[in-house]
Amino acid sequence: MSLIRRFIYAPNVHQGGGKTLLLPLLLNLENRDDILFVLDKRLTLPDGWKPKGQLMIVKPSIFSRLFMELCLWVKIKPESQLLCMGNLPPLFAWNGKVTVFVQNHYMVNKKSLAGLSFIIRNRIRFERLWLSFLASNVNRFIVQTETMAKLLKKTLDRAADVFPFVDLMPINPTMAICSQTKKQFDFIYVASGEPHKNHKQLLLAWVELTKLNYFPRLCLTLDKHLFPELCEWIDVCVRQHHLQVVIVSNLSQEEVQMLYSKSKVLIYPSKFESFGLPLIEAVSMGLPVLSADLSYVYDVINPSMAFDPLSSESIASSVMNFSNNNASFSAKFYTSQEFLNEVFEFGRGH
Repeated sequence: MSLIRRFIYAPNVHQGGGKTLLLPLLLNLENRDDILFVLDKRLTLPDGWKPKGQLMIVKPSIFSRLFMELCLWVKIKPESQLLCMGNLPPLFAWNGKVTVFVQNHYMVNKKSLAGLSFIIRNRIRFERLWLSFLASNVNRFIVQTETMAKLLKKTLDRAADVFPFVDLMPINPTMAICSQTKKQFDFIYVASGEPHKNHKQLLLAWVELTKLNYFPRLCLTLDKHLFPELCEWIDVCVRQHHLQVVIVSNLSQEEVQMLYSKSKVLIYPSKFESFGLPLIEAVSMGLPVLSADLSYVYDVINPSMAFDPLSSESIASSVMNFSNNNASFSAKFYTSQEFLNEVFEFGRGH
């Protein structure tokens, strides 16, 4: 086995957009024997993934995390290259070249944490301090958008390289976009249930639409076990106002792609994002996009139409007046392999 010179540090990545971006990296590095993968025990690994490099699994406990950090402190040498995929650098391993990929918007802004659970609020506060205290040990920050780069500069006074990467699933011929008249849903919103995702304002807009005798079909991708209170609130709104709103849970990437093919339009009212992966997925599937009129959207796409995400009336008006204009990409996107080439300098004599 080759000497371990490169490290993937992702002990806190196991769900959401972070997982979606991490898994293709793991697949691309499967056959390299000079990699040490530091991964979260809660992460569902790709089927059949058997890395030639070393694998360190970290449990979500303080003891396991500290033990891992001490192991890295011993293993990482001055010539090591460390890619941190979970927004944070290691606690003690500062000898090598440390690259931190910042993907969580909460890490680099001063947004209120109101609406988040007590545990999540305190975790974010702790991680903000961690990132701020150890930022001087980071050789390079990478983000996905100009908006995130500006926030990181403002918060940490550090420059960040903008390198948007995503591996979009190839469109299955069986999922070919069907005619508008055969769609199961008029609108789809692919998002988790954190407060900034703005589901309540979206549902209030759907209530406004009932006053105009308009009942568009909306599909939401929410995990009822992770966000029970929000889902119950939505269910109450649906019953009281006879809304055509459906919640689907626990979807694979293939199932999300199938939902895109069954929908007419992606609606995206989120108040902030570090990347907005569903925006990119929807455009790649040929869907029009009705989105918040915010900079994070324009970083990645040109939406078909935009609205004020803080106003249910604005959202409702946009839905009523929406026409199926095409959305388009506004940025160049790289593949996960190109991202790895950039970070680890593959093909440059290393």
